Amino acid sequence: MGYCNDVMSYIPTTVILNEGGYEGCVAQQVYGLWGTWTSDTESNILKEMVALAQKIGVPLAASPLIQLKK
Repeated sequence: MGYCNDVMSYIPTTVILNEGGYEGCVAQQVYGLWGTWTSDTESNILKEMVALAQKIGVPLAASPLIQLKK
């Protein structure tokens, strides 16, 4: 959410990054951002969202995207 204030492009999933193309590689260039997202961006965001949800007591839905640390 911190990257939404200046009409920034969306943060693509790892699949989209691997596929390349406009949204995975060059959409952000329109906004002056010449690099691409790293392949672990999606998993880092999900990990932090899960950590925040756990911290405030939000029950987590069963999902293969959510891998909890034991």
